[in-house]
Amino acid sequence: MANDVADARKQRAILLSCYGTSTYSLIQSLAAPSKPTDIAYKEMEKVTAYFTLRRCRIVSRFKFNQGLIMEVDTGTSVTVISEATRGKIWPTQPAPPLHPTDVKLRTYTGEAIPVVGKLMVKVEYQGQEEELPLVVAGDGPSPLGQDWLAKLKPEWKHLFNVQAQESL
Repeated sequence: MANDVADARKQRAILLSCYGTSTYSLIQSLAAPSKPTDIAYKEMEKVTAYFTLRRCRIVSRFKFNQGLIMEVDTGTSVTVISEATRGKIWPTQPAPPLHPTDVKLRTYTGEAIPVVGKLMVKVEYQGQEEELPLVVAGDGPSPLGQDWLAKLKPEWKHLFNVQAQESL
């Protein structure tokens, strides 16, 4: 199961988003005349089993006081949580009010991610305190995007260790 997502269509989108553009282009060629997004997840696993996953952007894990673990993802413009995660963060107390938003989200493969709304949250990180927007959408992982990174200014050397791996 990819990122605790049971829907095979979403699993396929997550799997495809893990590959760089050259590998994705090769997968497109192998899938022709179909599109990679038309191939069943189990078949896609067989096709991609020969490729080595390689991060195409900076990603690291970031843990908050409520136990929420987010991935720092420099390829994502906004910070996102799912509706289920929103319920886990505020199980008994009322959550901050949800506001309409014009934000439109898509997976790496172009599939639309349904957006529920946006809420403003108080964030404290290493002595910094900001009120930041948090988009509620879909049922996937929780990426910490460029919007929060621009305000929080993390010390990158403490967040992650970058390693490159050669592709086949």
